[in-house]
Formats: sequence, C-alpha cells, structure tokens
Amino acid sequence: MTVPVEEVQRFAIKTWQSPNSIGAQMQNVTYFDLETGRIVTGSTAYDWNRALTYFNYTILLPNIVDMPAYQHKMLQLNYTVSNLTTGQTTASRSCQSPILQLQGVSDYLNSVLNSNLSNPASLDGGLRPTELKLPGGCISESSVNYEGTVLQSIRTGKTSQGDCCAACKALSGCNVWVWCASFGGCKYGDNGDFPMYGCDLKHQDNYTDMAQLPLAYNRGPPTPFTSGRYVNGT
Repeated sequence: MTVPVEEVQRFAIKTWQSPNSIGAQMQNVTYFDLETGRIVTGSTAYDWNRALTYFNYTILLPNIVDMPAYQHKMLQLNYTVSNLTTGQTTASRSCQSPILQLQGVSDYLNSVLNSNLSNPASLDGGLRPTELKLPGGCISESSVNYEGTVLQSIRTGKTSQGDCCAACKALSGCNVWVWCASFGGCKYGDNGDFPMYGCDLKHQDNYTDMAQLPLAYNRGPPTPFTSGRYVNGT
C-alpha cells in the first residue's frame, strides 16, 4: 500500500479486509490518522499484466466539505473495531476470538462520533488541499472542470481566479465558474482549446450550499482548469 509519506509517520488505526474468495488479491483499506484526524481509504489490487500492486485511495478530512463521507467511513471503522473487540465478526475467514485490547480504541472512536462529529461548532471549517477561499467569497478548486449551463463565456482578460469570481458574483444565476490559467490554453472536450485567462460563468441546478462539492465533468490531474463556486448569502 502506498499513501502520502506524512500518513505513515504518525500514530494511526489501520484496518484491511480481503475478499472471501480464495486467491483474490484486492483488499479494502482504511487508515485513520490519530493526530490530524485524516482518513485514507481505498482498495489495493494486483495488476497481473504489469506484475504490480497499486492502491486507489481517497483522503477525507474532518471538515464541512468531506463531512458526509467522513462520518460514513468513521461509522464503518467503528463497526469493524467493535466487532474485533467482541469477536462478533461474521465473515467466514475472520478471527472469531475477542481482542479485548481494542476496547480503548472502540471507546475513542465512539467519542469522536458522538461528540466531535455531531457538533458542527467543533469543525474547523477547513477545505480540501486543492481548494482556496478567495477574498471575494468564492471557493476555488484546482484541477477540476465543473458542470453547468453556460450563462456567459469570457475568452480573455480574467487574469486571476478573483476576476472570474467577481464576474460570477455580478451575473444573476451564476453559482459556478471555470477558469484557465495554462499558457497554451486548456482542452475543452470537443470544443477545442479554451484560451488562457478565459472564464465560463455557469449555473448548476439545485446547487445552494457551498459546503457541497459541485458536479464536475473531470476532477483531479491532469484536468487543466481551475473551477470555483459562489452561493449568495453563504
């Protein structure tokens, strides 16, 4: 399993589960960092053609953006640890003997679920590592191309994310935008090149809460765009 280096140099709770089928190579992995609260979760798999094991992972942070997925994963982790503590696991290949030493871990996870995560005031209001709170009130996200109905296409002159944010705020109905800062322009599906410093102002239906992630055509490298969101009054 390969995870970012900072995730393997701290105290953590790690769980993994192999499929029941004999010879299966995939493992479901959850890594909970006790110092930062970050969760690394994903699956390992073996690529027979290239003779290597790889790990597809997601990093969840205890903030307003990741909270629904974070709480879900914490519940799964707590369920696994509780069953190991009591020996009440049901999988046929699992160890059935209680591991009483895990009781403290189970108690800790319960305290996180029942206090920290149930109280919105305890959240730091942080963002994903790919996000930035702009002075104009928008939240930008790098390497993503947000979906939406294009309200206005501006093909030059928006030399910063803040310029695109300001244009969206000034246009009725705009709640997401897409901006290109690449010197050679950005590829835009079948529409050819999106010019440098161009900005599309868009509207996504039913998007009313900036704590939620907007729908995106593509998210993550090598997507060349920076996108942003703005909801008036949030």
